[in-house]
Amino acid sequence: MIPEGSNLKFLEQNYAIGIDLGISYCRACLFDGEKFMMIPNEINEIATPSYISFTETGVLVGQKGKDEILHNPQNTIFNIKRLVGQRFSDLQVQEDIKNLPFIIEQGPGDKPLIVVELKKRIFKFYPEEIYSFLIEKIIENAESLTKQPVNEVVVTVPAYFNRAQIYQTIKGCSLDSVKVLRTIKESQAIALGLYSLQNITNEKIVLVYKAGGGSLDVSIISIQDQIFEVKAMSGDNHLGGEDFLQRIVEFCLEEFKLHSKVDLSGDKNAVLKLRQECENARKKLTTDYDVMIKVPRIYSAYDLKVNFSRKQFEELCYDLFQRCIQPIVSAMKDAKVNAIDIHDIVIVGGLTRTPRLNQILEDLFKNKNLVRPHNHHDLSAYGAALEAGIVMGKMGPQFQNLLQIDATSYGLGIEVDNGKMQYIINRNTAFPTTKSVIFTTSKDYQSEFPIRVYEGQSEDTKFDLFLGEFKLINIQPSFKGVPRIEIKFDIDGQRNLTVTASEMGTLNRRYIKIDSEWISKINFQKEAEIKNKNVIFQENVFQPISIQIYKKESQIEMMSDV
Repeated sequence: MIPEGSNLKFLEQNYAIGIDLGISYCRACLFDGEKFMMIPNEINEIATPSYISFTETGVLVGQKGKDEILHNPQNTIFNIKRLVGQRFSDLQVQEDIKNLPFIIEQGPGDKPLIVVELKKRIFKFYPEEIYSFLIEKIIENAESLTKQPVNEVVVTVPAYFNRAQIYQTIKGCSLDSVKVLRTIKESQAIALGLYSLQNITNEKIVLVYKAGGGSLDVSIISIQDQIFEVKAMSGDNHLGGEDFLQRIVEFCLEEFKLHSKVDLSGDKNAVLKLRQECENARKKLTTDYDVMIKVPRIYSAYDLKVNFSRKQFEELCYDLFQRCIQPIVSAMKDAKVNAIDIHDIVIVGGLTRTPRLNQILEDLFKNKNLVRPHNHHDLSAYGAALEAGIVMGKMGPQFQNLLQIDATSYGLGIEVDNGKMQYIINRNTAFPTTKSVIFTTSKDYQSEFPIRVYEGQSEDTKFDLFLGEFKLINIQPSFKGVPRIEIKFDIDGQRNLTVTASEMGTLNRRYIKIDSEWISKINFQKEAEIKNKNVIFQENVFQPISIQIYKKESQIEMMSDV
C-alpha cells in the first residue's frame, strides 16, 4: 500500500525503519537518509491499536483485535507493555492483573504467562511473544509498502525501562527474525525527530515531557551543532492515561453499587463496556466541564448513568497528578539545571491534553512556552527511524554530523554487607563509560570474593533488579584487608555491561558480560557457575514454546490491520 503522493523513487532505495511500540498504539516510519515516511496499516491508518485477539478462526491484530474486546475479552490482549520484563509476583503487576480481563499466571522464573484459547487450543505466551504478533505485522506492512525485505529496526522504549524490560522487548522482535539495531528512549526519539533539522549553534536545553497511555517519561537534553546529549532522565513506568482511566471506572462502579446494590467489579463484559465509555468521557473532559457516562442495560434491566465533572476527575486523580511532578524535579536535580535554564518544554502524549496537567506544567515553568508539536504522535517513530539511519550509516548531508549521547536510566552496582547496594555507575551517567571501585577481603585467608550485580535506585538490593553473579576465586592467601580487588563496570554503546573482578598485582581475573542473551538466561535458569571465565548454565527444564508451536503447526491467516 503506497500513500497518495508518495515518491516512488524514495521507495526504490534502501531505507531505515523505526518502530514506536506504544502501550495504546504502534507507529512505524521509513527513513532514506533525507526524508521520512510514516508506514500506513492495512486500513491506511498511521496509528495501530496495540491489541491482539485470539479467536476460533485466527489472530486479529490492531483495530480488528480491539473490536473483539467485548465479544472475546478473555482472549483479547492489551496493555501488554506493562508486563514485559516484569516478575509475576511484583506488587504492581498484581495490581495490573486485577484490571485485565485475560488470564495471567505465574511461569518459570516468576515471569508472567498469558493464557489464551486459539482455534480451541490452549496457548501460553510470554509478554514478549505477544509483542511479536505486533512486530510481525508492522514488518509485513513495511515490506508491502517498499517491496523489500525488512530485517533490521530501531525500537523505542520508555526512558525508565530497566535492562530486563529492554532486553525482553528486543527478544519480542527477534522472535520474528528481526534484528534490533538499537533501542532508543521515547523522549530522546521525540527530541531527535523534532530538532534534528534545526540549525542550533548555541546550546539549547530541552525538557521532553511524554505522558502516554502507560508511562511517564521526562528527559533533559542538551542540543548543539546536531549533538544530542542526555543530561538526565526520570519517569514512572506505571503512570499514564490507563491509571487515570481506571480511577473513573472504579468511581462509576462504586456509584452503580451504591444505587443498585449490585457489584459489577467481577463482571468482565460489564467492566469493559464501562471502560470504553469512561475512556470517551476522559477525552471529552479535555474540552468540556461535565459529561454523562451511560451504559444501557449494563446489568439485567439496569442502566448505568453517572454525571461526571472535570472537577470530580481532578479530585479523584489528585495523587496521580502529584506524581506527574516528581520525575521533573528528579531529572532537573540530576541534570543540575533550574527552570530558568530550560529553553523549551516539549509536551507529548494524550495525557498532556488534560487541562489540570497543563496547568501544573505552566505553574512549574512560569513564563516558559509549552511546545506541543502538531505531529507529536509521530515524533517517536521519526526519531527511531533517524537513529536507525545513524546506525546503518545512511545519512544525507544535512544529518552528517548528527550524534546522540545516551545515559543510564538506573544506577549499577554490587551487593555488599547486609544486602546494601554499592553503586559503581550512577544513574544518568553518559555511556560508553568505564568505572571501577577497589574492594578488599573481610576475613583472613579469604580465597573467594562473590560479586552479585544489580541495577536500580534503591539502597536495598531486594528492591533492585538482579542481573547476575560470579566469584573471583583463588585469591592469594593473606590477612583480611590486604588483597586489593578491583571491580570494573564497562558499558558499551549498545548498553551491554561487562563486569570484571581482578586481584590487583596478579593475573587473577574473572568477568561476565550482561547483554540480552545473558538477561534471558537469568530469567529462565535457576543455577549457573563460572568456569574458565565462561558462564555455564544448567539445561533449561521448561520453555513455553507456544509461539513456536503456533508458527510451525498453525497455518493461521493473520487478519490484521497493523
